[in-house]
Amino acid sequence: MKKDYKTGKDWLKLYDSKGVLISLSCYAYNKNGDIDVLAIYDNSGSLYRQEEYTYNRNNQLKYRKVFDRYGKKIVKIEFRYSQKGEVVEEKGTVDNKLQIHFQLEYLKYDYMGNWLKMIRSEKLTGKTEILLRSIEYYE
Repeated sequence: MKKDYKTGKDWLKLYDSKGVLISLSCYAYNKNGDIDVLAIYDNSGSLYRQEEYTYNRNNQLKYRKVFDRYGKKIVKIEFRYSQKGEVVEEKGTVDNKLQIHFQLEYLKYDYMGNWLKMIRSEKLTGKTEILLRSIEYYE
């Protein structure tokens, strides 16, 4: 990732296995160092998608808005947190109509307090998945 310190932006180039450029992403940051805007360009340099991020007073992601190349909002995702600061709910709306509704429950943690097992339930479809992860720490 190339950092442009004058503008507070990071540029990330993504290549396929043959070394051909697939996309170029630009991350713009706010004064707290959080991502404000993510702009994704195709291999010809045309805007493909843009995402805007809004944070709550605890500096946690509150909203993620995704727009298509023409500036039309595709989805708005709202995040809700537990007292421990974990995401416990994600709601996605399209044209102000609820389309995505996940609830997250954390079941197992490691000695550093990071979750290792989580259940993610899609409330609209009834589908549930168990997510497992392992974390390796280095000294």
